[in-house]
Amino acid sequence: MDFTGRGLRVAELKNQVVDLIDNMVEKVVVRATSHEGFINGLFATITTTENAVQRTYKTPLIVDGSRGIAYCYVKRGVSYSVGVDAYGETSPVSQSFTSDRTARDVDFFYDCDMAPLGIWCEATDGSLIAAADWATEGQGKTAQSVVVVTAEHQFRIGLTNVEQGTCAWGGRGTDIETLPDLYQKDAINDFDSKGNTDKVLARLNPGWNGEALTDHSTSGHIDEYTVSYTGNPATKGAPAAEACRRYSSGTIGAGKWDLPAFGIMYLMYINKAAINACLTVMGGTALTNDYNWTSTELSGPYAWYLNLLSGYQSNYNKYTAYSVRAVSAF
Repeated sequence: MDFTGRGLRVAELKNQVVDLIDNMVEKVVVRATSHEGFINGLFATITTTENAVQRTYKTPLIVDGSRGIAYCYVKRGVSYSVGVDAYGETSPVSQSFTSDRTARDVDFFYDCDMAPLGIWCEATDGSLIAAADWATEGQGKTAQSVVVVTAEHQFRIGLTNVEQGTCAWGGRGTDIETLPDLYQKDAINDFDSKGNTDKVLARLNPGWNGEALTDHSTSGHIDEYTVSYTGNPATKGAPAAEACRRYSSGTIGAGKWDLPAFGIMYLMYINKAAINACLTVMGGTALTNDYNWTSTELSGPYAWYLNLLSGYQSNYNKYTAYSVRAVSAF
């Protein structure tokens, strides 16, 4: 049987339906971007008002190059408003229209308070640049740090280790009473690098004002078994915390850097490849594939460390010499 005529009729009917829909709805194209390009976690909200009845619809914006984009349809003659929202951001002012055309473009711009999610090269002028773009967009700029932004946390990582396998945590056998003693299931949720570092220094070396020994290390000379300290003999010193507080990079000076909390160090581990990509293009030193101290305590004798090669997590004697990398608030 010859179905050619029927096929043509189906095509005609399809075109008629499409034309009818085009004449009945307005296609709304929602776009959003920021200084740094697309922001993850964006969604659009469409609120229609018809016959005094309001209805609200939400749809996510998908990645389209360096922006987010969503497509919505509104019946002709209906009043509606369009807004966009993203985690941690101040939303731009919503826009209102009456559906009276075939298509409408609605653009939003975020003047970001928080950087877009991801791993970024940070220059001293505050610009955030992807590792792949540093060679071009970073020309003439001075590298400062790697910035990590997740949905819940944001922090800077120093360009180099402050100690390479040579630094004790400090305070052998001394419990930091103001720090909670955390087992692993709770330690991994500790993100308070600054608070921890402040408490460690207040307990172990309250009179310390940033001085270093003649070996350019910290207030403690470290070997495998003992830690001996200069300065006030009544204090025990906190070499790992001190090393971080003495670190500086670009416009982020000494005193602004901390010993990473366990949760922060774990975020560094699971994002290691992207972080090292930034460090490499900026001329920094890749994250050390060995044991790194955190500022999270288990007990008087023990603090937590993480192996950035394997992700192995455990605790050990505070007099043990491990590597230290400083972090800072962003």
